[in-house]
Amino acid sequence: MQYGLLQWSVFGLMTVQRASHNSMLEFAKEGKKDFPFPPASIIWAAQLFSILVCVCLTYIQTKNTQDTLACFRLSGMRYVFWGGFLHGIGDVLEMEANRYVDSATYTVLNQAKVMITAFFMLVLMGKKQTHLQWVILTLLTLGMCEYVIVQGHAHINPHGIALALAKVFFSCYTAVLCEGLIKNDPAKTPFLVQYAHMRCVQFVMLSGWFLVKDWDFLVEHNFNPFVGWGVPAYCLLFFGFVTKGILSQYLLAVMDSLLKNLSEVVGVLLVYFNRIIFLGAVFAWDGCVSAIIIMGCVCVC
Repeated sequence: MQYGLLQWSVFGLMTVQRASHNSMLEFAKEGKKDFPFPPASIIWAAQLFSILVCVCLTYIQTKNTQDTLACFRLSGMRYVFWGGFLHGIGDVLEMEANRYVDSATYTVLNQAKVMITAFFMLVLMGKKQTHLQWVILTLLTLGMCEYVIVQGHAHINPHGIALALAKVFFSCYTAVLCEGLIKNDPAKTPFLVQYAHMRCVQFVMLSGWFLVKDWDFLVEHNFNPFVGWGVPAYCLLFFGFVTKGILSQYLLAVMDSLLKNLSEVVGVLLVYFNRIIFLGAVFAWDGCVSAIIIMGCVCVC
């Protein structure tokens, strides 16, 4: 399929945003080993502000109150329920994984998305890869393992790696599922309205998660969800989760799930150098070469 300037522009923006997002996750820790706020609070707030953005943009676009209220149509939410629910699980796993691994390692582990997405596209959509592509994807996985090994000095542990890989699995399945939901919607729902439906499902799901996981914290701070937030947290909220959600969903609408995940490839190298420039990490050739090898494998496939 041929893509135009708009699609490739969104692809480029998504690539830069994904690299920045993973660096912002580490920046939000403010030099500590863990986040200074409940991780559930930021993904809960991200859904709330994403819904507000969709409502405002829909009204600006249509100038019609009825079309804007369609963002809260229950039938639309039922249609995208599983997509929104699984997105919510992916967000929870992402925040929990980043409590134990640094941004560079998390980004590299995310490259497993390409192989898993290729598998789901084969099983769920019948899209096949060539033998050469499977060989390269296998090399990619081995390169990913090698990177994690040479980064043994970093703040990682098996728990964090397991959470990151679980997030990858959910993310891949959800991307393929949502691509089908978006492109096969019988109601032909406008993109912003459809996106609002998905975020409403996530908001309800993550509200429950936030209350269950951090009930004692909320009671102690008079149900103020923004306790412990600094400038890095607000940057992660708006330039990270809110922007990432809109771009990734739009990329699924105008391209496909495999290209969505490929947009993160260049992010491997960008995150590596972001950590050196902004977060005080030390340059090491073994880590740099590992990142380049992983990026090259995915580009070739």
